[in-house]
Amino acid sequence: MKRLIAIGVCACVFFGGAVLSPFAEAIEKKGEGKKAQATKKTEPESWVARVNDKYITLEDFNKRWNSIPFQFKYQYGLFGPEGKEKVLDTLIKNELLYQEAVKKGIDRREEIKQRIEDLRRQVIAEELLREEMQGMEASDSEALDYYNRNKEEFGEPEKVRVRHILVKAETEANEVLEKLKKGQDFAKLAQEYSIDPGTKDKGGELGFFPRGQMVPEFEEAAFKLKVGELSEPVKTFYGYHIIEVEEKKESTQKSFEEVKEDARNAALQEKQRKRFEDFLEQLTRKAKIERNLQLFKD
Repeated sequence: MKRLIAIGVCACVFFGGAVLSPFAEAIEKKGEGKKAQATKKTEPESWVARVNDKYITLEDFNKRWNSIPFQFKYQYGLFGPEGKEKVLDTLIKNELLYQEAVKKGIDRREEIKQRIEDLRRQVIAEELLREEMQGMEASDSEALDYYNRNKEEFGEPEKVRVRHILVKAETEANEVLEKLKKGQDFAKLAQEYSIDPGTKDKGGELGFFPRGQMVPEFEEAAFKLKVGELSEPVKTFYGYHIIEVEEKKESTQKSFEEVKEDARNAALQEKQRKRFEDFLEQLTRKAKIERNLQLFKD
């Protein structure tokens, strides 16, 4: 859902979309002219708020309240009467913004109508997919199969903890390396010579990292070194590095039983993706689709 406005206490950013923005609410309000006129004359039996001539009924509030996922209620402290009051305040602010937008004719702008229509189509399509996926589960055997095919997802890769000193010139790197070999303190030399602003004041510490996070030349040298070993000057795009490995962690693999539910969830997502692709392919085969790609070339 698009977030259109951010005002004050985030009146338009609503708990994961469970409480709608003015833009999304416009879908509900579209075509409600006669209904709106009726609310001016007839007061509903159970209402929790009135914003000018618009009532927020208890039924409407409960629909919004019950649609907020538990994790969002937990995150924002939405429990008990106080939590409900927070949501009601949000609905009131939402209504105020909507009414003001209507006064200014924003709802009649063509680009707004198009965005509302786009969102309406998106919501309907998403509901179709939700119904198509409803009831899908992943069995133990499917979870195990996914685990066996994707073991790298269920473990920790090999990591090294290093510190480095980065300088511009190779001659300077060799000078620093000689001082280190003579026993001078690595951290002090990093503070004195390193041009890496992110690590020089921390003694050159880079912490742990796995393969794939550093530039290739640096990574290759770091993973080849033994603990406590110093590298020769390593040239990268940034300059010349002197690297020292302080600690190594070997890769670990978790057993299936340890990650069974994670594997089940991943297997279910894989099944859902496959179902989506098959469903879309089925619709495509049934449909008559023509493409006029020549227009792209003009």
